[in-house]
Amino acid sequence: MKTYETVDALVCQLRCLRAKFCVSFNLGPLTNSKRSCEISDSDHISSPKAFVTRQGYKYYWIEVNIKSSYLGIISFKNLNLDRNTINCLTHN
Repeated sequence: MKTYETVDALVCQLRCLRAKFCVSFNLGPLTNSKRSCEISDSDHISSPKAFVTRQGYKYYWIEVNIKSSYLGIISFKNLNLDRNTINCLTHN
């Protein structure tokens, strides 16, 4: 997992798309007008035991929808199981 400072989710998404290994990212809470952007090579499906609660963090993963051999749509999905509890991936 690589960690960067960012101003918003869009910048973190772009970092993830540029990283060859990225399949998900965690966006940290706003602190001194910056957020932590944690780029990960695993997601909640490939590493379910690494999926833990971290207050204030939002977890996003990449979903690819292949429409044809020429067109693929990449979108980021957010999983928020409870409005007060945000889950994210972490590596020990």
